[in-house]
Amino acid sequence: MCRSKKILIIIPGLIVLIVLISLFTILRTGERPQEIVLEEALYRTHLDSLLANTGLTPVKKERDEFVYYELYGDCGESKGFVFLGEEEGYIGPIRLFVHTSPIGTIQKVYVWDHRETPVYVPSIKLGEFLETFVGYEVDRELKWQTDVHGLTGATGTVEAIIIGVRNLGLMAKEKEVF
Repeated sequence: MCRSKKILIIIPGLIVLIVLISLFTILRTGERPQEIVLEEALYRTHLDSLLANTGLTPVKKERDEFVYYELYGDCGESKGFVFLGEEEGYIGPIRLFVHTSPIGTIQKVYVWDHRETPVYVPSIKLGEFLETFVGYEVDRELKWQTDVHGLTGATGTVEAIIIGVRNLGLMAKEKEVF
């Protein structure tokens, strides 16, 4: 008799424990992994720097897992987009933003992180190279030394940035962002 009472107490207790563990697991899977949260905080700092003193407010959007920011002016009108990209360079990943007009014309390309050799990719030369993208449609296939110029001796870096910019443009067009 004593043994059957223990079983009657233990079984409901186990069921409650299993239900609680299941609920905790279901709720926890909705959380974003810590590395994604840290990565977003890192690029968000650079995004804020890119948009400083422009009067533009970025609003995060997503279309079929394609994450981008729509930019709004003071009166709430759409002023363009910022796309986040990463392309493999000569040494490692090159992380960049592409800021476009509402119709997809490049306003600015900004590299916010790379591990390329500083001798071949000095900041001032990189900035000059990135300025040559301005005015082109974001999905246009640009040619180095024909459409965009600069960074002699850093062919791998240059090609990675050109590919990264175009891939973001193609993805934005495919997702009908423009």
